[in-house]
Amino acid sequence: MPHTPGPWTMQKDGVILAESRTERKAIGRFVGMASEQQHLDEHPYNNALIAAAPELLAACKVVKVFLDRLEDGTDVDDPLYGLRKRFHAPLRAALEPAIAKAERR
Repeated sequence: MPHTPGPWTMQKDGVILAESRTERKAIGRFVGMASEQQHLDEHPYNNALIAAAPELLAACKVVKVFLDRLEDGTDVDDPLYGLRKRFHAPLRAALEPAIAKAERR
């Protein structure tokens, strides 16, 4: 089953909301580690990262499609050849496991 579509927002109390054109519904709550006072300053950043998750996953998928299309060309005269050779493998190595983790594969 796929995740709840975004955009997501996070309220100050940690409630995660999914918003569509017709409704706004709570889909979860971030509790954090309130007992550890030294980490309280991290909570707003954790909240923002969680709320951005659908958009980040979508961006990763777009880049992966781009990489798949770049993979087809091996012509050394192609202006993108140098970029492809240098960045294709590391980008794919970072994106594929992240997408798989987000999709629970």
